[in-house]
Amino acid sequence: MRRIRYLVVAACTLMLPGFGLGELLELKPQKTTYNLRSMIGVPISTTLGDPLGSNGLSPTSDATAGQFMGFYSAGAVVAPQKDASSKLDGTISLFKNVDNLGLPKSEDGEYALLSGVSGGAIMSPQASLMFGGIVSVPEKIKVGSEEVAVRNPDAYWAKEPFKAGHQIEKVLNPNVGVAIVHTKTATDYQAGDLVAFSGIAQQEFVGSFVLLAVSANKKELTFKLPLTDSQKNQAGINASLGNVADGGAVATVALLPSGGFCREEHSSSGYHYSPYAKTVFAIQPGPIKITWKESRGESERPTGDENVDWTVSEEKYYKLYTYDYLVSSSSVKKAKKFFWNVADYSGPDLQVPENVKLEIAYNRSFPEHYDGNEYNSKAADMQKNKTLWVQSNANLHLLKAINVAGRVFIELVGKDSNKHLGFEVVDIFKVSEPEHRTIYLGDKLTPYEDSSRDTSYLEIEFVGTSSPMINPFTLDKAFAGSINYYATRETADEYDCVAFWKEKGLEDLVWPVTHVSYELKWPEDLTEYSHYVRPDANESASKVTAIQLPVSNSPLLRYQ
Repeated sequence: MRRIRYLVVAACTLMLPGFGLGELLELKPQKTTYNLRSMIGVPISTTLGDPLGSNGLSPTSDATAGQFMGFYSAGAVVAPQKDASSKLDGTISLFKNVDNLGLPKSEDGEYALLSGVSGGAIMSPQASLMFGGIVSVPEKIKVGSEEVAVRNPDAYWAKEPFKAGHQIEKVLNPNVGVAIVHTKTATDYQAGDLVAFSGIAQQEFVGSFVLLAVSANKKELTFKLPLTDSQKNQAGINASLGNVADGGAVATVALLPSGGFCREEHSSSGYHYSPYAKTVFAIQPGPIKITWKESRGESERPTGDENVDWTVSEEKYYKLYTYDYLVSSSSVKKAKKFFWNVADYSGPDLQVPENVKLEIAYNRSFPEHYDGNEYNSKAADMQKNKTLWVQSNANLHLLKAINVAGRVFIELVGKDSNKHLGFEVVDIFKVSEPEHRTIYLGDKLTPYEDSSRDTSYLEIEFVGTSSPMINPFTLDKAFAGSINYYATRETADEYDCVAFWKEKGLEDLVWPVTHVSYELKWPEDLTEYSHYVRPDANESASKVTAIQLPVSNSPLLRYQ
């Protein structure tokens, strides 16, 4: 039987004389202003209703003439011939059913077309920012349908993006670990937003929490409290006693005399504002929105809605402008690695210097608290609902991680000076699987398979030994300002010689780079040995054939 080759066509372009190849269309979701199902029309002009079907929102700067004025659709599929299904032989493969189904094939029968897709090429949208990149203040503002340049953008805008604050009316605690906050005015929050609450008498209600639900009137915000097991037990006892005393009434949490307030965190919108650097950083891949506030206020109230088009502070009105950005998942700098290192998870610790504090930019993708128990059943009570934090004991400060994996933005700040020291983009992983590498006795331990790579900036940390700098199967020697490790004993187990190779980042924070499990053994190639053949003699006679070892090399015999 002749073997039939098959061909799958994913896309095709036909070039004919007299036809030019047009530019690729680029998807720009942040500039999409139309909804084809909208009853108010589509943006085919700048005038509402002229022509019929226009919503008047057509952009004037980069509009394509005639868009949405007509529609042409073309497509094709590869399909079996009519009634060919009755000829299908279920005992053979699709490729061998080509003739039975009447699928297209070449004249010589060598090739068959099983499937095909054709259509116009569309280019994915270009990101305006990389993860961790600085978000500059806008250089233009929209006045009507026109964009007008701002003369001095840094002076025109307030450094911090705008987030509306709302006064809290009351706080209810209907169930253990659940809070419902009532605000005096309607918010623009939705479930999943990260909101900071302050001015509440009980400390466990103060902080940033992810909203579980928001009422239809936008005034009731529900979230869960990250209580430890002991706190849950105590809260349950208190709730039971309170229900008996109050006849089952829902518990109310008192506010401080200064009043309670809530405000959505900047990181909830995919960006981090550093008050130390007075700079905005992009920290979440995908489309994000940032609302900027003019730095100069006006005495007259602008048109539009409060907290959308303007805000008021100290009897002055400030205009607001919201801008769209598209953030790439690629980091603006090389991302560091870190692994879960709590309970049964054996990732390495990272020590934070005494004079440095870490500002972790928690967001929707990487929250501060975790409510589940899939990974933390063996964690200490105070660690169970955390994700990434600095754990302090006297002068020892260690970075800890559990429960959530993903990419996170960490700002480094001077503890005493409150000075911005830089930032790191860190990828958090659940576990680290060590790479297996064979090293022959006498050879140097290397972090990479390619021994020619520059590794002078890396330092080793052994796992499962009394000291992270010592392993009984290796010998360390200092040379040219660095310490090298050499294989000196055969390993019997894959865990006998396991190490993390680390590099120093900003402010001497030491991050893991590679994780290696070494198999140390004698060379298999006889040419790797120096053959020393000598007669069987007593100690006195053996001195005749002895080899003088240079004292300058500090010779050492390692017995196996």
